[in-house]
Amino acid sequence: MSLALFGVGSLLLLGNVNEVDSSMGLRRTSVVESSRPVMHTFYEDDGGNDQTGEGELRLIEAWKESWESAGWDTKVLRMADAERHPDFEKYEAILRNSAMSEYNKLCYFRWIAMAANGGGWMSDMDTFPLEQAPEQPQAPGRFTAHGHTVPCLLSGSRLEWERMTKAMLKSSSEHQDDRRWTDMTAMKNLYEEKPKLFTAINEIAAAQTVFNNLPVNEELCEKVRGKKAIHFSHKSIDDGMKAGAFDDMSGVVNHNDIHKMLDQRGEIARELVGSINEVCAVQSPR
Repeated sequence: MSLALFGVGSLLLLGNVNEVDSSMGLRRTSVVESSRPVMHTFYEDDGGNDQTGEGELRLIEAWKESWESAGWDTKVLRMADAERHPDFEKYEAILRNSAMSEYNKLCYFRWIAMAANGGGWMSDMDTFPLEQAPEQPQAPGRFTAHGHTVPCLLSGSRLEWERMTKAMLKSSSEHQDDRRWTDMTAMKNLYEEKPKLFTAINEIAAAQTVFNNLPVNEELCEKVRGKKAIHFSHKSIDDGMKAGAFDDMSGVVNHNDIHKMLDQRGEIARELVGSINEVCAVQSPR
């Protein structure tokens, strides 16, 4: 399984051009003048097989299209971005000595990459916007977890990302023998111990809530109204598959195999977010 982690970027002068990143088969973001805010994500292959490389690339492209349509520029960070951090070697040693899986170690490298990149907004690649970017965006300040303690949508200034990255890696070093330790576990633990360490709010709709309330109608619209984004987690796809939520989706082949359904997350997210926008009009500017 590759790590598809996507984040929101700071107000950098970045825009999109139709170039191809030969290592990923994706359009590459180049520096051009733009006043749009930037959403970041992180991608690196950990050698697993929960989702094929082709499925991941389709998901990233769907993620990019969705955020760009909502008024953002997008940027996919890689391990090379994390390696630019001045404390990378120290942080890498902590992670390499951990009992965590390679996937969960990569979840920490996205924090390092964001700190090295200057902070801003970051989103998981399976998290899609439900509202337009503000017309007059402000640079992120205090570190904020928009999914409470689920790190699917995060924002903060460069200094705040540095502060939180240091706290997250310290937490990891204190639980090196715990194979189940993750960056989400660390966030929950830090919030319980120091609730003033960062701001935790719930502005994310869980995809399983939507899957359990289809078709999209006004009642469902009320459940997602006011949410910044929707998170298509692995568990949500499993729940949606069992609930038959994908039976009538065009372009989606319903299987009883979670791996085949995860390969279609891009198609599932694109169709569902499109339906929500059409019926609920949740993408109106704030």
